[in-house]
Amino acid sequence: GKHSYTEPLERIVQRVAAERDSTHILLIGDAAEMLPRVQHVDFDLVFIDGNHAYEAVTLDLWNSLQLAREHTVLLVNHIFTEMDEGVGPTRAWLDAVRRGHVEQIGWHSCCTRHGIAIGASRITDQQA
Repeated sequence: GKHSYTEPLERIVQRVAAERDSTHILLIGDAAEMLPRVQHVDFDLVFIDGNHAYEAVTLDLWNSLQLAREHTVLLVNHIFTEMDEGVGPTRAWLDAVRRGHVEQIGWHSCCTRHGIAIGASRITDQQA
């Protein structure tokens, strides 16, 4: 919510969601506090971009995986980048992949700073 691009992108995402008869909810705040409060929501897409510390991204990923369903796509920013801020997110992402919690299905980068891992949850009800 602190970036100049948040509101313009929010409008675009709202329009695309409406065109697909879907609902978009933008949650702005500390994911560690917010995600546990929305356990009743069926998420199609989760985008993690915020605190770059390994522990914070690990917690964000775990909380997001708890909300994920079979069709949920997970996006995590600052993965495999040349920036120092990518160290924590990349380590957390690779840990989740190694543990079998997430399957990496793609990666996208527009520049050396923003690498976005694209994945799918592999968490089962027994693991959650």
